[in-house]
Amino acid sequence: MLSSSFGAGLSWYGAQRSQRRRREGIVTAIATDGSPSVSIDMRGGSYSTFRTLAKLGGYFVSGSVSAGVTVTTPSLHIAGSGEFGLNGAIVTSDTTALVATVQTDLSAKYKSPLSVGVGFGWQIGKTSINASGEWFDAIDPYVVMQGEEFTSQVPVEVRSFDVVQASDDVFNWAVGVGYSLTESIIGYGSFATDYAAVTDDVERADLSIAPVDVYSVFLGTEFEASRARVTLGAGYGWGSRAADRITDLIGDEEIEARYVFKRFRLLFGFELITN
Repeated sequence: MLSSSFGAGLSWYGAQRSQRRRREGIVTAIATDGSPSVSIDMRGGSYSTFRTLAKLGGYFVSGSVSAGVTVTTPSLHIAGSGEFGLNGAIVTSDTTALVATVQTDLSAKYKSPLSVGVGFGWQIGKTSINASGEWFDAIDPYVVMQGEEFTSQVPVEVRSFDVVQASDDVFNWAVGVGYSLTESIIGYGSFATDYAAVTDDVERADLSIAPVDVYSVFLGTEFEASRARVTLGAGYGWGSRAADRITDLIGDEEIEARYVFKRFRLLFGFELITN
């Protein structure tokens, strides 16, 4: 704390991230001449990484107004490993292809971006207004896992793969309002965004980024019960986005695949009153 109105701080973090992903696709067809065709694409992998980052923050308080700002540094890679498996085949009347590989102990890393957040609070009589926002910088394409070269079975040829990730810059924000219904009961309501940082500039691995812009609303109340301060609330989140890659795979112009996100939340908290 620099004074009764200003304060600043620095926190250093260690972070660990683990993720698993699997994709399967099987397509069978019969041509007009009666010849069959089969396509199989099964692949999956997982990774676990360790990194470190720092968060700097400052705040200001003056009467009924408060404000703050935080800066989160890009993460610094420490260690990571992963594994990847691939099993693919194409069989038609005039084509045969087969490729399979399982690779373990691959090096892996995960990046998180520079971000800057701001917050604001204002108490007006019985009403409190709070707003916040955070900007996340873009991350250029990088290799999450680098596979080793391998030889496909049919045809016999050397192949390689890598798992690439990237993200766009985004700005997410939220606003909340509280109102003192009585001396011991407060009602709350809020709205928040969670925009996807997915970028279509590169062929991504989709290992870490949800492709849907999510919007959330919350309603809740805080009240005293016996010797405790209790908080109860409920929230709903929603979002959707066209799944162009899945639509292209289906191959039917009349069918549009979409990612759909829905989430319900129940919130509960309490604080014991000791005096």
